[in-house]
Amino acid sequence: MFKYYGNKGRFRAEIRAVMPLRFTSYLELCGGLASVARTVIPSGIKRTVVEKDPGMVALLTVTRDRPEEFADAMSKIPYCRESYELAEEIRNQGYVACDDLMMAVSKKILTEMSYNAGCGSYRDIDKHEEDENERERLKYYLRAQKYRERYYRQIVPDIFKMSEELQDIDIVHDDFMNYLVKLDDEARFVLIDPPYRPAVRQAKHGYDVDMTDTDHIRFMQELLRIHSDGKLRAKVMIFGYVEENLTEDPYCRYLLPIGFRLIFLKDIYLPRIVREGMDRKKTRKYECIFINYDECMEQDYVTEDRVFNYEKVFGNGGK
Repeated sequence: MFKYYGNKGRFRAEIRAVMPLRFTSYLELCGGLASVARTVIPSGIKRTVVEKDPGMVALLTVTRDRPEEFADAMSKIPYCRESYELAEEIRNQGYVACDDLMMAVSKKILTEMSYNAGCGSYRDIDKHEEDENERERLKYYLRAQKYRERYYRQIVPDIFKMSEELQDIDIVHDDFMNYLVKLDDEARFVLIDPPYRPAVRQAKHGYDVDMTDTDHIRFMQELLRIHSDGKLRAKVMIFGYVEENLTEDPYCRYLLPIGFRLIFLKDIYLPRIVREGMDRKKTRKYECIFINYDECMEQDYVTEDRVFNYEKVFGNGGK
C-alpha cells in the first residue's frame, strides 16, 4: 500500500508478538503512516497518532475523512517528472498557502513517485541514461514502468482501504516530545518510532522532519528524567538501529540502565567507504526495539538469544 521511509508495516508480525499482553489505550509517537495503529492494534482500543510532519498529517487526515476527494484528485495526477518536481517544490516551500488536500496530494506524489522511500529523487532512468551498458538502462526503465503501472492500478483502491483502517484513530499534529507526559499511565501502550539516528542509517535524507544526534540525546535524557520522577509507568516500545558494539550505542547506554530490554529484529548491512583503499566495506547495524515491560503477546518470541538487558550487554563488553 502506501510506502514511507522507516515505515514499520514490514514488522507487523514481530510487533504483534512483542507488544504488551494487556493495555486499554494506544499512543503512537512519530507516527508516520500510522502503520501499527492501523494494522496491528485492535480497533476497540482508543488509538492516537502524533506526527510533526504537516504533510504527513494532512495525508492521514484527508485519507481518513475525505477519501473520495483525495482519490479523485490523485487519479488525475500523471505519473511524470513534472508532477514530482512540483510536489517537491510545494514541500520545500513549507506548504505555503496550501489547503489540506493539496498538502496530502503533494505528500502522496513524493512517496509514490520517488526513486526510493526516502524521496531523494524521481523514479526514472535519469541516473542511468549515460550508462554504457544498454542492458542496465533497460533494467531501470522496466522497473520504472512497473511502478507507473502499479500507480495507475492501485492509487484509488489504496486510498479507500487506508481510509477504512484510519477510522476512529485520532491524528494529532504536534512534536512527540510534548507527549512524553503521557507515559505516566500504566494501562497505556506507547510506541515511539523516532527518525533513525544519522550515524547509523544509510539514507542522508528521508524525513521531512528529522532529528539530529543531539535531538536523540535530548529525547533519551527526557526519558531518564521521567523515569527518575517515577512517572515512566506506561508500556513503552521504542524502535531504532543500534551500533555493532552495543556498549557504544547511546540508546543502550540510556535505556538499558532504567529497565528497558533490547530485542533484535533484523540485521542491516550498510555500505561504507574505506578512505585508504576506497573499497566498499559493509558495517553491521541492527534494527531493534526496546521495551520496558515483561509480559508479551507471544512470550516464545522473546528468546534468550534475541533479548539483551543491562547485565548481558555491559557485563560482556556488548559483543
